[in-house]
Order: sequence, then structure tokens, then C-alpha cells
Amino acid sequence: MTKSARCPGVALTLALVALCAAPEPAMAHRARHHHVRHIVDPRDTAFDQFVRGFRVTAVAAGISPATYDQAMRGVHRNLRVEALNAEQPEFVRPIWSYLDSAASPTRVSDGQRNLAEQGSALVSIESKYGVPREILVSIWGNETNYGRDTGGFNIFEALATLAYDGDRIEFARTQLLAALKIVQQENIDPSQMSSSWAGAFGQLQMVPTTFLKSAVDGDGDGKRDLWHSAPDALASSAAELAADGWERGHVWGYEVRLPANFAYELADGETSKPVTDWQTLGVRAADGGLLPASAEDGAIYIPAGLRGPA
Repeated sequence: MTKSARCPGVALTLALVALCAAPEPAMAHRARHHHVRHIVDPRDTAFDQFVRGFRVTAVAAGISPATYDQAMRGVHRNLRVEALNAEQPEFVRPIWSYLDSAASPTRVSDGQRNLAEQGSALVSIESKYGVPREILVSIWGNETNYGRDTGGFNIFEALATLAYDGDRIEFARTQLLAALKIVQQENIDPSQMSSSWAGAFGQLQMVPTTFLKSAVDGDGDGKRDLWHSAPDALASSAAELAADGWERGHVWGYEVRLPANFAYELADGETSKPVTDWQTLGVRAADGGLLPASAEDGAIYIPAGLRGPA
């Protein structure tokens, strides 16, 4: 008697194993998988068509085909950019919550340390452009936490996503062309041009058109590297503020006290009156005294509503 005859369970087990291991018939395989298909989002297809079409616009604007192809290679519609464009937390958070993080004790102490570390560069920048070093360091801290958080998006993918559809199309298309010009003019590797989701980049978050207008070499190495050089970023920010009309030693505003019967519809930040007219309406300095003498007009702004500062 054979071993299998003595142990019929063994033979049955072997037969079942062989049956399970047998190749699946081709017809059965196709039948089982014929419902699996890759679903293409029509918006992705339209986005790819936009990228191909925008190449014509870019070349007409002076961008070489090689530059465009290098910068836009592998760019896809970015869903995260679309989501962030719909949120923008700084416009929905209460002012006090925003200020708690913007001027936290850590942010302040880090600012004091960076003010000291960049002291020599800041003295030179302030002397040249007239922008106080404290203002520049404050912007630096609030924009990127002193260069720590410069954004991890591909600037070309982010701007192309915004330029394809949404409420920032014209802005994004202008910035996309400017970003391509930066690659061409500065000989920068486009893969190294990281940005925020909105296309702002570097340690003080310039947009591409501002870079082309105002970026400067702050450390004297012959390059305008706003990603890695704090002096370049700080000097470029000061140059931009100066170009936009910053006045050395000028006070932009001060806190005021509003009277109990104040017409709050006037506090829209745009209704401008001579300081003497505001005083006639009962507006006073925060300490209750008269407003500083000024020949200029001013507007009243109440960022937190009638219970907050003015």
C-alpha cells in the first residue's frame, strides 16, 4: 500500500494545494479585474492643458523655451494649495489670538537675539534705506520665524495652480512670469526656489515681481539670495519699503481714545480727516491728552472692534 493510500487526507491536501496554486485562467483574470480603471480628474487634464498653453505666453514675454520647460517640468495641480487659498487663517482668527502668536514671548526673545546677531548688517541697512532695524526684524519674525519657515512648496507648481483657476488668477499669472524671469536672470536652479503656497519666498517672503523690482545683494557676495542670506533678505525688504515711500523718522500712527458717543462708521481706516477735526469730535491720545500736532490727515482704525484699541 502506498503512503497516500494509507493516509488519504494527505492526498486530498496535496490536491487542494495544487488546485489553489494553479494559474488563474486568463479569461477569469480579465473578468475579475475589468471593473478596475484609473479615474482621471477632468480638472487635472485642464490644468495640464493650461501649463502647455501658458508656455506660449511665457515665450512671448521673453522667457526662453528651455527655461520654461526646466522650471515647469513635473508640475501638477496642487490640491493643498487650493485648500490653503480657501482658508487663509490670518483673515479669520480673532485679532487677539493672532497677536498672541505673532508677538509671543518666544518670538520677542528670538527677535532680540537676531537683532544682536545681525547688528552690523542692520546698522548698514538702516543707514542706507532709513528703515529702523527693529521694523525689519519684526517683519522677519512674523513672516518666517526668522528664516525657519520659508515654505516648502515648489513655487512654479504653487503659482501655476493659482494661475489655472480661482480668485487669484491674474496675480498668479503675473507672478509666475516673474518667477520664470528670476530663473533666467539670476541663473537659479528652479528646483531650489521653494515658496509659500501663495508664491512668496525667501526669509522675508517677497513675491517674484517685488524681487525683480527691489531685491539687492546685502552681504556683498554678488548674489541676491533671499533664501539663505539674512542680510540679502533684510536689505531687500528695506529697499522695497524705501521704494514704496518709507519716510525716515516718520511715525505711521499712534493709539487714540475715542469718546463714548463716537460715530464708529467713521473708523473704517479710510475716512481721512485733519487731526484737528478728529480732536473736535472728541478723539484724544491714549493717555487722555491732546493728539500730537500734525498738519497731515489721518484715519482711525479699530482692528478688534469697538471694545479693542483704536
